[in-house]
Amino acid sequence: MLPNTGGSGMVFSRPQTSDAALFGHNDHVSYFLVPGTTDEEPDRILGGDRNLTLNGTPARGRIAPSTNDIFGFTSPSHHSGAGNLLFSDGSFQQVSISKAARTFSDGLSQRGTNPPSILLIP
Repeated sequence: MLPNTGGSGMVFSRPQTSDAALFGHNDHVSYFLVPGTTDEEPDRILGGDRNLTLNGTPARGRIAPSTNDIFGFTSPSHHSGAGNLLFSDGSFQQVSISKAARTFSDGLSQRGTNPPSILLIP
């Protein structure tokens, strides 16, 4: 929600639901987002640094992970090849390249009848 700065008080608009509304063309957003994450499963990834790779290639846009996808972080830029992840319990962890694939596999996998989470990366 964005504040309306014109007037005497703050007025909030409806939450934006499209990918473009969430990130637009802002290259200065330095994180990715996993919409739909809840606190019911504390080990779910909610967001993190956007220096992601998907199967060895820098990742951008809307990504629906598959079981064969391998996520990592770019190297040497931004945390020397590691990345910070935010989990649905509110905790942050810095994840090394060697642990990234397993952490993403666990944190984005399908649970029960819920499909795998999507990632939005500017």
